[in-house]
Amino acid sequence: QGFGSSSSSKLPRTTSTTSSKTACDIFHGSWVYDESYPLYRAPNCPFMDPGFRCEQNGRPNLEYMKYRWQPHDCNLPRFNATDMLERLRGQRMVFVGDSLGRNHWESTLCMLAEGVANKSRIYEINGETISKHKGSLSFRFEDYNCIIAYYRSPFLIPQTRPPHKSPKGVKCALQVDTLTWSWREWRNADILVFNAGHWWTKEKIFKKNCYFQVGDRLMMDMDLETGFKTALQTWGKWMERYLDPKKTQVIFRSFASVHFRGGAWNKGGHCHEDTHPMTDEEVKAEMTTVPWTNAIISDEIESNMKRDAMSFIDITTATKHRSDGHGGLWQKNYTLVPTPRNRQDCSHFCLPGVPDTWNELMFATLLAKGRRDWRQPIRY
Repeated sequence: QGFGSSSSSKLPRTTSTTSSKTACDIFHGSWVYDESYPLYRAPNCPFMDPGFRCEQNGRPNLEYMKYRWQPHDCNLPRFNATDMLERLRGQRMVFVGDSLGRNHWESTLCMLAEGVANKSRIYEINGETISKHKGSLSFRFEDYNCIIAYYRSPFLIPQTRPPHKSPKGVKCALQVDTLTWSWREWRNADILVFNAGHWWTKEKIFKKNCYFQVGDRLMMDMDLETGFKTALQTWGKWMERYLDPKKTQVIFRSFASVHFRGGAWNKGGHCHEDTHPMTDEEVKAEMTTVPWTNAIISDEIESNMKRDAMSFIDITTATKHRSDGHGGLWQKNYTLVPTPRNRQDCSHFCLPGVPDTWNELMFATLLAKGRRDWRQPIRY
């Protein structure tokens, strides 16, 4: 059944923020093998980076596509592309974030495209082709007059040259008191989907001689957590000033777990041996900490004046089991250009795959909140 059908009475009733306050916690459950999955196949989706096409790139084990997320206390209705497109008719849905946000966005394109018989009726509005080098892309679903867009912003704030007369050796600055410059292009979207966290590391900031900036002043002593918290406060203040809760709903997705084993991403870390989801015991043994960024995001939403229009979606809990879902060695055609075993991708996920579940959780949350077109019964 699709969302909004006769099973809608069993949909989880979510609140504006964390899953702990829901009548049914859709974010805690287990992965079950389901022969009816995947919801689409990569060869049938032209809106996907080559790096996510693991099946076409030669991955021999395809069971990673067959797992469905099953909450402990309720059921997620099966995704229905036609129903979702009807609810998005005449609207603009925008993803803002890093390459994991792009992974999520491309999953959305592929899932929704299953509801369109003629794929030529889906196109990039500026004639651009899918490329990870593009900072923004917007795809129109002509039959539904809706746009699904992506804006690259790994930090959600600008990364710029350091201010004048900065100490020698400083290469760049992160302006924690300024929202990413693309905000004017997506401020009036109907649905905004954010993610952040994967670039907020010492390796990607301090070890590259980059520091935080407030106004014209470089904050050489500001630590990573304070920098992220300040940036999220900037994001929150923007929401309080500009967000129209009668028009726009906001989704902020939590950290997507990575699974480099035997080293970091550039130190021989690997995940290609994994063919099944990790057990609870394996997760407890290998991944004991919750990403620190999650709490800061959740707290900022909880304290925001516009929090009723916002939802924090926990995908960390489900994703941490899926070490089998990454691109690994299959970032490109492995037969033609084998990936070095010490340069695997254990951050991004194959499509179809794990990000499709993020969409199932996201759409279920929108339906449960029941705002505007999301409160109507199924319409296909």
